[in-house]
Amino acid sequence: MSKLSHDEFMKSLKTILGDRTDDEAIKFIEDAEDTITESKDDWKTKYDELLAEKEELARQRVIDTPSRLPNGDINPYAIRYAAQLDERTTFKFMLADAPAADVVKVVRCKDCKNSSHWYGDRCRCNLWTDIGVAVFEDGYCSYGEQKDG
Repeated sequence: MSKLSHDEFMKSLKTILGDRTDDEAIKFIEDAEDTITESKDDWKTKYDELLAEKEELARQRVIDTPSRLPNGDINPYAIRYAAQLDERTTFKFMLADAPAADVVKVVRCKDCKNSSHWYGDRCRCNLWTDIGVAVFEDGYCSYGEQKDG
């Protein structure tokens, strides 16, 4: 059984319900939408709670571990636990400060205004020559522009 994306699931629901616009059908779609949205929020909340719990455990371990052993030597575990907590904190801030990915929407050859379907899974790209160049439908280039409509 495959897992559907949000859009695929909603499309499937609309296919099953057809053109029904009665209150029962609308309520069913709204309930499904709320359930999907709530599930996403639940995951984020659980993740944040678990992360906070682990951070608190790490802090508590540093606090509870004596810095010296009974014979007066430095406790290696205290140093290790403090270093781990420091690394965890540093990594958390590095992730928070990281820039968002530089992402550009890709226009596939089959959807590009400079190409036309040729045969099979091939398109003819008219961008570079007058006669066109055979390219795969799922190919792309940095000059691709979405077809109108």
